[in-house]
Amino acid sequence: MGDGIVKRGFLLKLATALAPTGLALFVFASLLGHPETFSLSLCEGETVNTAPFIIRLEHSAEVRNEQNAVTDWYSRLWIHTSDGVTVGTARVGRPFVLGGWRFYQSGWEKVADKGVVSTLQCKYDPLVPVKAIGLWTLLSAGLIIMAGAVMTGKSGRRIWLIVIIFILF
Repeated sequence: MGDGIVKRGFLLKLATALAPTGLALFVFASLLGHPETFSLSLCEGETVNTAPFIIRLEHSAEVRNEQNAVTDWYSRLWIHTSDGVTVGTARVGRPFVLGGWRFYQSGWEKVADKGVVSTLQCKYDPLVPVKAIGLWTLLSAGLIIMAGAVMTGKSGRRIWLIVIIFILF
């Protein structure tokens, strides 16, 4: 194990360098990022002009199971940007993503005079990729420690404790 590219202790040094870097990236992006969030209520066929784009709610519906209970709502959106028109579907818990914007289905109701009114939560956070890189770097540090423990045959309690500490913090 001492010869070659992976020398004794190299993986541990690599992991101890990656862990604080990943943590710093994540904390930096979380503290400095100020996501822009706003809410829209749209009727089917209605178009709203917001600052960066124009949203049109084409269709909204509910999904029911065999017992006729509502399990999900979805909204079919047409979003006009300077790049053109993009069509997508926003669901509860599964947003439609377009250029850093996330469109969440946050409400849905039938109104007598308007038909179906769909409430969308629109969120823009430019530092989401930085947060993701920080988390993946932190997780990869834990995986490198586990790989080093397996390669050296020291996969005892101490190594697993270090891995758990790196993943949690």
